[in-house]
Amino acid sequence: MKAKHFYLPLAILVLSACTSKRIVVQVLKPAELTLPRTVNRIGVTDRSFLGADAAAFCFENGAPSSRFNDLIIAGPPKVIDGFLVELSSFTRFETIPLSTDEKAPEKPAETPVLSAEGMKKWATDSLLDALVSLEGYKVELISAGNIYPSAYTDAFGNVFIVPRFQDSRTIRITAHWRVYDLKRQAVILDKKVSTELFFASNGYNSDDAYRNLPEKKGNVENASQVAGIKFARSFIPVWERGVRKIYLGQLDPWLVAADSAEVGNWESAAEQWTKLEKKAVLGIFRRQAVYNLVVANEVTGNFEEAERWAKIGQKRYKTREFDGAILYIDRRRIENQALDEQLNE
Repeated sequence: MKAKHFYLPLAILVLSACTSKRIVVQVLKPAELTLPRTVNRIGVTDRSFLGADAAAFCFENGAPSSRFNDLIIAGPPKVIDGFLVELSSFTRFETIPLSTDEKAPEKPAETPVLSAEGMKKWATDSLLDALVSLEGYKVELISAGNIYPSAYTDAFGNVFIVPRFQDSRTIRITAHWRVYDLKRQAVILDKKVSTELFFASNGYNSDDAYRNLPEKKGNVENASQVAGIKFARSFIPVWERGVRKIYLGQLDPWLVAADSAEVGNWESAAEQWTKLEKKAVLGIFRRQAVYNLVVANEVTGNFEEAERWAKIGQKRYKTREFDGAILYIDRRRIENQALDEQLNE
């Protein structure tokens, strides 16, 4: 009986130690594109009018159209505006809007690459490190109409069908960008980015539904601005929501450490888990304290310490949990190196 009474509390204690909690964290993730550390002062210009693969094409339902010349003129300036406004929020770069006086060559297949002499001139005249240029622009208008039957019941229970007409328009903007490193006189990025905005309206007949669609020029201007914003965001690191698991048990010191982590004081939580790891009598508690220390150091960006604890856990306990932690820390270290480059730190 004495043995039974001794092991029952111990079993309860061990089972309670398996309790875990998930904590929401914000993690800074690197941008899709990285510019060299030497690039800080950026000029932004529109060269799309220099080529045939540029602000020369408007497509309607897959076929080239010359009916909307005003859309061709209205779009590129809005792309530039969207890019400038969005990138200006990233304080690493100083962005400067610039116009160009280049002459269009005769019947080019696309906007020609800026010459070495031209790059040198931009760097000298405007004291720029790089030039972001809109080299091509295409707008596509894709329309579609549908009829949807709607069933209604009158006061006598009779069902009648009323057709509902819908018209829609998709605006697809394809922006061709080049980024020039003016100091090295080289193209460091050549990329085409497509952006779509969808608009829809209803009416009592097909003509009514079409008339209720927003005005085309406004649609194209909005989509063009979004296209510029989208490309600018590819240079800006972003905060992403993440979730981390920690073990908390039922004893007060564990709960206090968990509370510290939950309010974002991971340094204090790590100090407490270090003490708990040293004092723990049972192996399960030591393993969980070690795992929590891996998490705390990863969240605070101390990847060397996180890896040290993960390897301790891997050696002692040989669980997949620590194997996965080591791989994840390696990935986070690579991301952090990219962030250092992008933030110029």
